[in-house]
Amino acid sequence: MVDGGQDELTAPDFINTMKLESITVYPDGAFECWHNDGDLFCWLVVFQYKLNITIG
Repeated sequence: MVDGGQDELTAPDFINTMKLESITVYPDGAFECWHNDGDLFCWLVVFQYKLNITIG
């Protein structure tokens, strides 16, 4: 149990709750991904991360 009487969130539970909302790919090889947290944090939280792949 964690504070507030809630069960501890396991890694598999977290992974299964996160939902991929979109992937944007840019001409320069960069892309960004947006995930919805499925109300894990009691308010709307959207995760964004940006990546860039260099080939060669």
